[in-house]
Amino acid sequence: MEYALQVKDLSKTFILQKRMNHVLKNISFSIEKGEMVAIMGPSGSGKSTLLYSVSGMDRPTAGDVYLENKKITDLNEKELAQIRLQSMGFIFQQMHMLKNLSIRDNILLPAYEASKNKEMRVQKDQYCQELMKKLDITEIGDNDVTQVSGGQLQRACICRSLMNQPAILFADEPTGALNKSASEEVMKELNKLNHQGITIMLVTHDMKVASKCSRILYIVDGNINGELVFDQFEDTRQTQGEFVEGEVLKLREKRLSQWLNDMGW
Repeated sequence: MEYALQVKDLSKTFILQKRMNHVLKNISFSIEKGEMVAIMGPSGSGKSTLLYSVSGMDRPTAGDVYLENKKITDLNEKELAQIRLQSMGFIFQQMHMLKNLSIRDNILLPAYEASKNKEMRVQKDQYCQELMKKLDITEIGDNDVTQVSGGQLQRACICRSLMNQPAILFADEPTGALNKSASEEVMKELNKLNHQGITIMLVTHDMKVASKCSRILYIVDGNINGELVFDQFEDTRQTQGEFVEGEVLKLREKRLSQWLNDMGW
């Protein structure tokens, strides 16, 4: 079994008004390579803090994080920045595109930051075009970020997150700012990437989004209180012609809804 991410006894504590606020409490879990895992829980449960802590965007108070068996919690800030740039991809609810750059240049920026080599940059230019073609946004490459739809902009963010061929994608409410149609198209692209072998960890409050993942971790009061694994039963029946995709997702959503109710959602 190969792990993309291993988290051991992770804790995060903030001091607010001279009081200790334990946001994460000795959390441990692993994500296998090729998994797509959703983190769910009520507001203030520690979902985003968990994502930021395991991805090196924030420092945990205690515990260890391993990215492909490399311990990253002991790295200094410069080393962590390189790991994030070269081995991780990030997709956020707020898309953080630079308004003074075109869509294509925004996508290319992390690749150019990772390498100053001219020959490598030519290769990255070609890879950028391939990604934009795959996600069907080639025609908006020269547009400003204000000249595209929310769904197109988030697909551009997905392209940007893949430019350095990361070991794992982290997504924090990737559909939270999108309408239903745009949300569906973004999740379709993330599912495609996952089926191609890319590991994804995402935070969401949306059951339709979570039902497209292979596993859900439920966090409340800084602890992981439950885990739901979608076995391949529904997908197997689908390939045998018993269900179409929409019906499979309805089954998953129904099962997830029941489970979340049991968890106190």
